Amino acid sequence: VPLKETKQRRENRERRKLTFNETRELATLPEEIEVMEEEKSRLIATINSPEFYASRDRQKIYAVNEQLKNLEDDLERAYLRWEELENRALRYRTVNDDSL
Repeated sequence: VPLKETKQRRENRERRKLTFNETRELATLPEEIEVMEEEKSRLIATINSPEFYASRDRQKIYAVNEQLKNLEDDLERAYLRWEELENRALRYRTVNDDSL
């Protein structure tokens, strides 16, 4: 059973410097998001094509729509994570700049 995170602990975690892996993640997220956005555009174009539904292949229609839904969920998580890391990096820089 995970312990509830106290407000103070959460604030300390949010103020700390990004780890090496978080710094790498922050650097790669924009490119990963771009790739996901391109895939989303491709899926939407597929879904919007008249041939897609004309085939009446229910499994394919369901699978592509499910893929789009999953991709949109992944994109939302990626954007939230990017925002979280950017904010933490900015707060850390601001706190350290103020202490100089």
